[in-house]
Amino acid sequence: MDYSEDISQAVTYLKQTLPKLGQYQLAPNPINYSLWYHYVSDRSSELNAALDQLIDSHGSYSPEQGETLFRRYILANAQLEQKKTSAKLQTLANKLLRQLQGSIGDSGEFDRELQRSVQALQNAGDNDDIAEVVSTLVDSIGALSEANRCFQWNLRQTQQDIQHLKTELQQTQQSADRDALTQLYNRQALTRELQRLLHGERAGPVGLIFCDVDHFKHCNDEYGHLLGDRVLQRIGALILDHCPEDAIAARFGGEEFAIVLPEASLQQTAASAEKLRRRLEQLQIRVRKSDQVLDKISASFGVACSVADDSVDSLLDRADQALYAAKRAGRNRVHLADQGPYLENIA
Repeated sequence: MDYSEDISQAVTYLKQTLPKLGQYQLAPNPINYSLWYHYVSDRSSELNAALDQLIDSHGSYSPEQGETLFRRYILANAQLEQKKTSAKLQTLANKLLRQLQGSIGDSGEFDRELQRSVQALQNAGDNDDIAEVVSTLVDSIGALSEANRCFQWNLRQTQQDIQHLKTELQQTQQSADRDALTQLYNRQALTRELQRLLHGERAGPVGLIFCDVDHFKHCNDEYGHLLGDRVLQRIGALILDHCPEDAIAARFGGEEFAIVLPEASLQQTAASAEKLRRRLEQLQIRVRKSDQVLDKISASFGVACSVADDSVDSLLDRADQALYAAKRAGRNRVHLADQGPYLENIA
């Protein structure tokens, strides 16, 4: 979906969106913000009608209803764009095949003409007969050369079109996989990558870190949601900077992040989580329009590592249980699934 508005227009939509969330007592999470941003910017008449119907009937809507609307009217549109691009690629492939078949047909006709000319030369009685055969060959070669030039030109044009569509398809896929606020993977993409790592041809041990920002609601309440978004963006950037190249980092939802470490043991994954925890403690964010610095940011971590016959859900559940154990134990610490606190934790 196109978001080509400039900063001024986007700010106008922001000012129209936030009161809607307060008016209908909706959490200012990415799904609700996205729904009402699309509503005030009038991007989908069907979405607007669906929201109006829910508000008229119930005065608001549940988180489950909001997620359903998001998937139906926003995420589905991105997937539709991807399908359209795939269809264009298929059309180009068919066009190229027809051009190739035409070129092959021209080549076959030339081969038949060549055979006829060889036979004519063998039966030629004088120079006039030979000259006629040569003239026919020259005409056939010229026609084949022109057909080949046309095919080469069409081939170059089709290659350019395919490259353009390939880039467009990649951008569409990346957009559908990314969290708009942090530019990390979203939950859907993380789940897909976990499935690939756990059950693919090169399946091996997979380390999983769940990270939940401590007291984030208090941060939002005291400093506002815009600063809260900046905190999440800075944490997302810090995670990207901290992660190994083969790691997969995602915003799992709200203030919760997830990091997947392929080929990592439980202790290696825990050490990585502990390093990130200490880095977060050093994070400082200046509050705009004041001299105040937000420097008491921390997070709790749950760590798990895949075992035999693990599914995506079972691995996610163990990491989630470890995360909540860390929060119950006092927050700002790393907890290992089924093993307790990380021994090197000095919090």
